[in-house]
Amino acid sequence: MTFHQPTLSRRPSASCRHRHNDRDLVAFVGRHGAVSIEQVMSASGIGQTAAYRRVAGLVAAGLLERLQLLRGEPTLLKATRQGLRYAGLGMAPAVISPGSIAHWLRCTSAAIDLEAASGPHRVITVRELIAAERHEERPIASAVIGRLPDGRPRLHRPDLVVLPEGHPLVKDEVPLAYEDPADHGAYGRGPTAHARTPNRGREITGDVQRAPGGAEDVRLYTERASAGTEDMGVCAYEVELTPKSPKRLREIIRGWRRADCVDRVHYLCEPGPTRRAVERAVARLGASDRVAISEVAA
Repeated sequence: MTFHQPTLSRRPSASCRHRHNDRDLVAFVGRHGAVSIEQVMSASGIGQTAAYRRVAGLVAAGLLERLQLLRGEPTLLKATRQGLRYAGLGMAPAVISPGSIAHWLRCTSAAIDLEAASGPHRVITVRELIAAERHEERPIASAVIGRLPDGRPRLHRPDLVVLPEGHPLVKDEVPLAYEDPADHGAYGRGPTAHARTPNRGREITGDVQRAPGGAEDVRLYTERASAGTEDMGVCAYEVELTPKSPKRLREIIRGWRRADCVDRVHYLCEPGPTRRAVERAVARLGASDRVAISEVAA
């Protein structure tokens, strides 16, 4: 199975630039699943007033929805099914539970910083990876950890992937967007020409605020870890916030050792028991040559 060549879209005219910017913002939310308004501001480089105004308009249009799952926690943004179609993303709406909020936000923070260090065109999220692997019917950047009852491989997917320059999913420094399979039958460059970082290449105005959730620590690590990834090949990133069972963790790391499609795995771990559990599993399986471990503050 080979990668399909992406479908090129025409550059937006000045008359539709505002609509194009909105599509970028919806695509950014859709790619990550759930994000905070602060993360929209950080990725877009726009100020608070502009961010709230744009988000309010997209919510009113039915393209985004606000989620308030926990009392006292920040409101999250999620792309609706209509919004995902509008952004050209062939994926289902994200399923968000109260227990998953911290993980969604931390993954988005890590992605924003990886994109700043490596380039937006080289970073794909787990939601994009799922769409690509389902279309290709083979692992692209996942570990095989068993077999399903029908014989297909059981995959463990990383939270984020940094691709090397020249990878089939990296085309002309333009991020990949997934078209609706019902419309196109393939994934490629859709209308979201810069969906990974809204407003990339445009003038940045307003006050930029960093995303919450240990983003500064993630940035320091990801800048260091992503240096030279062109030579390292495909790099998978796992955001590990809570300890897995030893058996489950060994199963995953054993899968990463065998994953020919991935050259390096980086674990961004919560300090304490979570990091120690990953370190024990890596040491027991002798996987330190493929798995790097770093600590992310709470």
